[in-house]
Amino acid sequence: MRFILPILLIGGICVQTMISCSYGSEEETLSSSSSATNISSSSVPKTLSSSSLDCSIISSSSAGEDLCSDFDSDAEIEHYGKMKKQFCDERDGKRYVYVEIGEQTWMAENLNYDVCGSKCGDKKSIYGTSFLEDTNTKVCDEYGRLYDWHTALTICPAGWHLPSDEEWTALTDYAGGESVAGTKLKSAGGDWACMYSSLLLKKTVNQMSTFDCEGSTVEGTDDYGFSALPGGYGSGHTNYFYSVGEDGHWWSDTDTYCRNMLYYLSDVRKYKERRANFFFSVRCVKDLDN
Repeated sequence: MRFILPILLIGGICVQTMISCSYGSEEETLSSSSSATNISSSSVPKTLSSSSLDCSIISSSSAGEDLCSDFDSDAEIEHYGKMKKQFCDERDGKRYVYVEIGEQTWMAENLNYDVCGSKCGDKKSIYGTSFLEDTNTKVCDEYGRLYDWHTALTICPAGWHLPSDEEWTALTDYAGGESVAGTKLKSAGGDWACMYSSLLLKKTVNQMSTFDCEGSTVEGTDDYGFSALPGGYGSGHTNYFYSVGEDGHWWSDTDTYCRNMLYYLSDVRKYKERRANFFFSVRCVKDLDN
């Protein structure tokens, strides 16, 4: 199964996103469809690539300031119906909940550290498409920031790291295997739904054809408190933001291998994003010696 958004005709070029675990080609996935929308060239954002970013300034760091001085590491808070421990990121003072799953300790929410090489999604739609933003948005407050792969490799707080492909596999194996792990790891309570497509259904620009959301929502049971969130993803090629509320994509540190979960499937899918030019979510795993 796969999820396809309508084609956009930009300067005579068809641009379309398709989430499936078969993608990972050198170019973004293109596909044909019976519906199309014409967009003037003035509304198309300029292409962004991680190699062109000026990362000389890290916006969230506060050198010399102890932002975690009042943090109680023994305190627990309720998060998605479970009591969870927290740690404090000394770089910006943000607190993150975490859970122990098998022999691993995982963050139970997506990283939200503001740094060059990261982006926020924006729910404001233009012709059914949203843009990536540098500044914080409500999407980031809810789902965390999105990172290019090179930034993701070194962005976890001290004592934590970007999980390897093997560590992701250990997690999904513990959760019953890839075919069912998505259900057990997704957050419970209605986060996962056909939300982004619902926005498109309300758009009738140039009599654009509408389509039904594919499949029924597979509700998460959040068995272990991992609380996976559908933060969507961003394209560095187009600077567009896609699929928030419907799917989540997470980096590993292993040759751009990724994991994703979709609102209408029960599995966790592994694929290789060869371009490494997308912005995905980050979940950090605790170092074994901490």
